Amino acid sequence: MQRIEQAKIAQKVKAGASNDVVVPSDSFTTACAQACPAGAIVFGNIKDTNSRVSKRKQLERDYTVLDFLLTKPRLTYLAKVRNPNPTMPDYNEMPFSLEHYEQKMGNPFEEEGNKHETHAGEKKGRE
Repeated sequence: MQRIEQAKIAQKVKAGASNDVVVPSDSFTTACAQACPAGAIVFGNIKDTNSRVSKRKQLERDYTVLDFLLTKPRLTYLAKVRNPNPTMPDYNEMPFSLEHYEQKMGNPFEEEGNKHETHAGEKKGRE
């Protein structure tokens, strides 16, 4: 947060009275992104089509978690690249999508019967 605020303050000083306070894309690096040796953490402006984060979000492997709950997550992930060649030593027969998983294992979100029945005569709430 300190680095983000520092970049905003520097842009405000640079803009002066014009109120043009747009922090340029990739003008700073967050501490977590700098500390990640693999470069797996990318931070930036999604609205800028030339930024690294915007380019990564356009990849086919980009996905969010729990977006079906309409939580509007800002954090996204890149799907793992798997080797589909069965003759390779790192081949692992795994489903590649939720559809493949459901075909192989069944729908994980369906209830099996009525597991959460209440006991007969149980009172709900306080008296």
